[in-house]
Amino acid sequence: SNSRQIVNAQMDLNEDNIDEYVYNVWNGDGNDGRGSYYLWEYVWFKMQETFNKSSECDIIIMTDGYNTYRTGHSATSYQGVNGLNKLMENLKLNQDKLCRTFIYCVSPECKHEQAKNYLDLTIPTGGFACDASNFNDCTQILVSSHGERAEWSMDAKQEHVRAVEDGKIEAIGWFDYDACNILKGSQ
Repeated sequence: SNSRQIVNAQMDLNEDNIDEYVYNVWNGDGNDGRGSYYLWEYVWFKMQETFNKSSECDIIIMTDGYNTYRTGHSATSYQGVNGLNKLMENLKLNQDKLCRTFIYCVSPECKHEQAKNYLDLTIPTGGFACDASNFNDCTQILVSSHGERAEWSMDAKQEHVRAVEDGKIEAIGWFDYDACNILKGSQ
């Protein structure tokens, strides 16, 4: 089923045409007339305008890794990679579902400096972070159905739990380890 597919699977996405079919079509203008927001702050405000708390959601970001802001307007807690933590904390406090978050780093700077951190933060959401080195994984996410992304989400969360249990990474405050362990026990 093509339920809630992000990009039509009939499109043969590749590094030569992704600009035409995705980058140039998607726009996240973080300027509200008073100034610009950090990336994750922009996502938070947009979700407040349009998000239905009872529904599952996917956040798909393609970024060069740079944040824009206007001092005094943007909250610095949303700055940089850690802004994803702030977004997830706000969703949890607001009793919203935590969205599967997929990040595609499109610049060498993003890949080099931030990709590992983004990967550690997106996996607990049930998402993934990628760059040109794993382009096919990125495009698979774009053409997959909602059901496929939901299935991958459970695998990613379990991967995160195992990494925490093995001491490879630290636990994250906004992640519900109890619920994930209950799901793990029922499999």
